[in-house]
Amino acid sequence: QYNKRWFIFGLNEDLNIPTWNLALDRIIDISESTKKYIETNIDWEDYFYDVIGVTVPESKSVEDIELLFSKEQSSYIQTKPLHPSQKDNLLETGELIVRLKLIPNYEFEMLLLSYADKVKIINPKSLKEKIANRLKKASDFYL
Repeated sequence: QYNKRWFIFGLNEDLNIPTWNLALDRIIDISESTKKYIETNIDWEDYFYDVIGVTVPESKSVEDIELLFSKEQSSYIQTKPLHPSQKDNLLETGELIVRLKLIPNYEFEMLLLSYADKVKIINPKSLKEKIANRLKKASDFYL
């Protein structure tokens, strides 16, 4: 379950994908299969540990993320951490530096965008540029 949506994960034999992801609310129809059930040895908690959400980009690895949250947002972030790897450093200004170790994915990007002007990405530069580009495109809608 992520963001009030339930998912089912398993092997997609036709596409040879061992970690196929389906949102339950998007399933329109089901039919009985004659295929034999194949048990997985995947530890799903371990599989999802390095991400926020349900998308695990196979081509990416864990990165050190550093964020700066505004004074107004800092207590919320401290009391409801973004990820289990979160390490906080509250500054004298009331701003909060947050360090995370995770794989940046779509859900993480959307989470960052939800904080708008209350968060600044310090590192990595690639994530900073990606979010800056998204914000630029979004601001063009209103100018």
